[in-house]
Amino acid sequence: SAMMAGVAASAVMWVLFGVWAARRATRRPAADWRDFWREYRWLAVPVWVGVVLAAVLANLWLGRSLL
Repeated sequence: SAMMAGVAASAVMWVLFGVWAARRATRRPAADWRDFWREYRWLAVPVWVGVVLAAVLANLWLGRSLL
């Protein structure tokens, strides 16, 4: 179903973001978790902003109240 495809695509996307953040964070030989989370945040925050914005716009487009 479309719901399961969306869940699977989302899981794959977040794993790829994690891999990308890990690769960027470990460019330095002495990388730590702080480096990982700093890189991950640069990827995750724009995605969540897009999710919230899309949800708000879809809600307004469909004519439903936000609350």
